[in-house]
Amino acid sequence: MKWITRERIKVDRVACPWLIRNIEKIRFGRGNKQMKKQFNQMKKQFKCWARPIGAFALALTVGMVALAARADDALTERNKSIVRDFYTTVLIGRNVDAAPRFVRSDYIQHNPQVPTGLKGFMDTFRERFAQKLPSDYKRELLNVIGDKDMVVIYVRQTWTGRDGQHHQALGFDMFRVQDGMIAEHWDAD
Repeated sequence: MKWITRERIKVDRVACPWLIRNIEKIRFGRGNKQMKKQFNQMKKQFKCWARPIGAFALALTVGMVALAARADDALTERNKSIVRDFYTTVLIGRNVDAAPRFVRSDYIQHNPQVPTGLKGFMDTFRERFAQKLPSDYKRELLNVIGDKDMVVIYVRQTWTGRDGQHHQALGFDMFRVQDGMIAEHWDAD
């Protein structure tokens, strides 16, 4: 179906709301009753489809936002799992040789007592793990929270000191995970 606008522009199947609103301003001269009738039919068809198209567009937008949120949630859960596994395997399990499965070689360490890089991490913790700990020493992972690439763990360490007193230390470690590997670390010492 071809339409001729006031500016004599030929248009196939009008689908533009602006044109629908403005085409009414066209003066239909004598002998254009057929054109006016076709215009009114087209206008009814447009109104009939406008709501379903709008509803579809809204549903599509909401669906895309929901998918993005689910993707963020999945990324967060995956990264929390990586950090939890690292902490329980390497630090609680005292298995420093497992660190390369979790830590990038260009790992950035913000604790001044531990050198940056995977090698610096492994060398430092090999030394620490070689030291004898009190027999009742315990390190526990209390909570893991995360948001996309950032994961924070809350930990407790307990032990009996040489003085016979029971000691407890609470702290947190924050990690940035990149491409499934720990890329950066901060802690409160």
